[in-house]
Amino acid sequence: MVIMSRGGAGDFRKAVLEDLLPLYLTMKHLCFGDAAECFKKYTMAITDSGRPDGHNYLYQMLFEKDILWLEEEKGGKKEEDEDRITCFSKALVGMDHSGYEKPFP
Repeated sequence: MVIMSRGGAGDFRKAVLEDLLPLYLTMKHLCFGDAAECFKKYTMAITDSGRPDGHNYLYQMLFEKDILWLEEEKGGKKEEDEDRITCFSKALVGMDHSGYEKPFP
């Protein structure tokens, strides 16, 4: 499981530069250079409060398994669901930004 909060939700350029490129580099690092193997092996969970948007295909095309939208799973009822627990057998949280510097502000 790869857990991520999108920084570029709703903006194509930001989705690529702030989310997808660091995600690719992380997967490449995690699977010792074989990012494609990681995208087959892991499921992605998105934690941001934004609903799936028009750029979902960019995230989904990388992973073979369906993306788990954690906010959608909770139904947006944060007050009622504060005690809700989602369990994972193994999860990666964070991105590898080594070797990557954003070219734009």
